[in-house]
Amino acid sequence: MPLHDWTRVDSGAFHDYHGSWIYAIHHALNGGLLPSGYYAMAEQVAGEIGPDVITLQESEPYSSNGPAMAVMEMAPPKARFMAETKATKPRLKPRRLTIRHVNRDRIVAVLEIVSRSNKSGAKAIRHFTRKIVDAVAEGIHAAVIDVFPPTTRDPNGLHGLIWKSLGGKPFTIPHDQPLLVSSYEAGNPRRCYVEPLAPGLTIPNMPLFLRAGHYVSLPLEETYQTAWRYMPARYKTLLTSPS
Repeated sequence: MPLHDWTRVDSGAFHDYHGSWIYAIHHALNGGLLPSGYYAMAEQVAGEIGPDVITLQESEPYSSNGPAMAVMEMAPPKARFMAETKATKPRLKPRRLTIRHVNRDRIVAVLEIVSRSNKSGAKAIRHFTRKIVDAVAEGIHAAVIDVFPPTTRDPNGLHGLIWKSLGGKPFTIPHDQPLLVSSYEAGNPRRCYVEPLAPGLTIPNMPLFLRAGHYVSLPLEETYQTAWRYMPARYKTLLTSPS
């Protein structure tokens, strides 16, 4: 199923879909995609502009001889753009993510789907960017799904701001594919994997790292379709009718 142009519907419609997509990914991860010792929690972030996040937590020590190795991949992920940078401290002042700990387990990764409110102004963009940058700086892997076009405040997408703050080289977004899915490996060096998108294209799978060099492949297209199945017919019509 091709990606839709979500600027054609109001924020409430995407918020509804946003929640369905989060839970579709949540179910896929907990339904067998994650290796033993890992689980996903869908959490509502408190505050004015925070979106839902999926927080991956490790509940038992990792063993290279355990069942985790049977699921996690080690071959370099395939993405249209890949870059790396030394794991130097970002210029932004470190701060803790507003993510709840479950049973005091260690957070290893976060996934966020960008909402329109995350690009509603300079403060919103700065807040979102800082959350991802601080997470990676603390050794937490991250993945970001951004299906909204760049604004004047993020001309190369949120990834452009995130990667610059992490010390990476400037990223230029393709003009004909202004939407992005990106994954950040919080090792040393830090690496990012980026796939540009546009309405009408299918969404590729993306790596979600659990440890440096080890990841699971997020079934973004499959979960997008699952969420679409439960989208109200009114908005399906608005999103699929000719412009």
